[in-house]
Amino acid sequence: MRAAAIAAIVALAIASPAFAGGRSQAASTPDGETGRVDGALVSIGVRPVDAAIPLVDHRFELLSGAESSLADYRGRLVLVNVWATWCEPCKLEMPSMERLHRAFADRGLVVLALNYAERRDLVSRYIESEAYTFPVALDPARALSDAFGVRGLPTNYLIGPHGRVIGTKVGFRFWDTPEVFDAFEVLLEAEWTPRQSD
Repeated sequence: MRAAAIAAIVALAIASPAFAGGRSQAASTPDGETGRVDGALVSIGVRPVDAAIPLVDHRFELLSGAESSLADYRGRLVLVNVWATWCEPCKLEMPSMERLHRAFADRGLVVLALNYAERRDLVSRYIESEAYTFPVALDPARALSDAFGVRGLPTNYLIGPHGRVIGTKVGFRFWDTPEVFDAFEVLLEAEWTPRQSD
């Protein structure tokens, strides 16, 4: 079943640059833990980068009605998943995102689903129908998506607790596999060193 789904997704995948504006390099992680952390990222198909968060103070609306910004999540590990309801690979990976969220939310992980330019009512109906509990952000004018350089969906960005983008993943994956959980254990246990923004 999963093999057939993955084959279909490969055919549907949209090419995208991994992170416009980021510097691809191995040394993207906390002092003294670069090998461990970058190894964990690579093991799950996430490309290590080291980049400032674009539009870090840009305010966006959550589906809950609250306002937030990426700066509000400093001190936590954040998986930003850019998605849309018309994107079948996006919808296929969301149940695994929910399981990741439930497994690690109390340990400091934020799974933030950033909707790509759709109407609030459409997004709300879909999220409620699937009973997802991770936070959902609206990006109606694509301000954040464009700042990140999104060119296809789904696209994922990992932001470290130190306030830097540490990794990118273009395209679908299951986020609830044992290797993913092991990698997030490493990321959550790492000692993150604050860095200056670009």
